[in-house]
Amino acid sequence: MNLNPIYTDPYSPQALKQEWTELCLAIPRLRIREAAATLNVSEAELLATGCGSTVTRLNLDWPEIFKALPTIGTVMALTRNDFAVHETTGLYTVIHHSDEGCRVKSDAANLQLLPQVIHAAFGVMEPSLNETRFSLQFFAADGSAIHKIYMTADSDLSRYHALVKQLTSADQSQHQTIDSPPRFTRFNIATFNSRCVTQTMHRHRDSEDFYTGLMTMGIVSNQVETDTSTLDFLTPDLLEPLLNKIAAQGLSISICVRNFGCIQVYQGPIHNIRITGPWFNILDEHFSLHLNTEAMSGFRVKTQSTDEKQVLKILEFVDANHQIIALMLLNADQETGSMNLWNDLISEEVSGGSRLR
Repeated sequence: MNLNPIYTDPYSPQALKQEWTELCLAIPRLRIREAAATLNVSEAELLATGCGSTVTRLNLDWPEIFKALPTIGTVMALTRNDFAVHETTGLYTVIHHSDEGCRVKSDAANLQLLPQVIHAAFGVMEPSLNETRFSLQFFAADGSAIHKIYMTADSDLSRYHALVKQLTSADQSQHQTIDSPPRFTRFNIATFNSRCVTQTMHRHRDSEDFYTGLMTMGIVSNQVETDTSTLDFLTPDLLEPLLNKIAAQGLSISICVRNFGCIQVYQGPIHNIRITGPWFNILDEHFSLHLNTEAMSGFRVKTQSTDEKQVLKILEFVDANHQIIALMLLNADQETGSMNLWNDLISEEVSGGSRLR
């Protein structure tokens, strides 16, 4: 078996599907994202080979999707980038949607999505020995995953299946057309300022775009001034003790992960922190975060002040190119005492820890 074929357009979906089958036999429990990378194709191209059996290509009828999501019940929302995976479980409620973007809120998470970034959608059935998982999966024009919605034991599967049937596309071919080259990477970060959507897909966006999205979602103040002179770069080994202290204090925090079409934010306390191989994990009942520590060069503490002269420290987890992998901050509605405690806990690590050079 060739574990690194080079597929060109048009490729053979049948050959690709066979390569995927053989790869899964050789490497059990291999995730589709890693399989796609190994086979040198996009995740959407690989997934589309299941059309007609376990996968259904869907029409992107956003009004119907947004109308149906709250009726399905409890689901798990997943947004990821190259080095972080953000999973929250709860009820979707659509707060606002338009041609420019949409905001979705569950009981534990905020989600801001750029529908115009999404070019393909699928209903997916994943059979296994223990259970069959059902999901809605959304992909960009380059075939990379923007957002996934997994059904849970508390989901109304009849409504899910009804939605998939309603949205089923006439095109159920196993070939997925993508726009390439170039393929998008984590450096094409979305701005969530609707006026800049066009530029979003073609040029690098800096960290301030992250805060634009958070401001529109009410996560941080819309009157923030950044003092870059207070930026501290800390080594990854300080992350676990710091978050254990934050968990012990029961502070309600915001944890954010984005890609170039979606930003997903969990709001609440954290509890169960574990290190598994290269992965730093938060494994709580309704929220999970997975950070690849091998890709994380460290984290930086950014101090921001509002017009009321309050100071808030924000944790930015960054890769070797200082691109943001994930972000963590105190919830905006916390009282002054919680803000002081949060800032003090971080300051202890800054003063006693190792700085990156």
